Amino acid sequence: MSTELDLLNEVYRNEVGVVYQCDETSTIWIDFQGKMTPLKYFSFLALKRKVDHIDVVSMFNDTGKGGDLEIINARGCERCFVVTLKELIGLKDLLEGSRVMLDLNSIIHERLFNVLI
Repeated sequence: MSTELDLLNEVYRNEVGVVYQCDETSTIWIDFQGKMTPLKYFSFLALKRKVDHIDVVSMFNDTGKGGDLEIINARGCERCFVVTLKELIGLKDLLEGSRVMLDLNSIIHERLFNVLI
């Protein structure tokens, strides 16, 4: 008997993590900081928007204690991500690369499906 984790397809990978997609359950899985986090697509987009709105330059320039830490949570996501500045930059890339690959896969599927009809 297969589990959902057996049905995952890798979407994008970088030095901080991997994003997978399960077509059967329409779930995005983020493997980041050694933890797997399942998200529905709209929760994935909400997390990406939240991460995109974090001011990396301000974090870099903040010399206060904890200035290089950020706590991130998004609607529909049970996990809080506590990231350093370096991890945040990697997470931004991971989420953006994944979104681009998911969009590209949708375009390819749409084009192939329309050609076959």
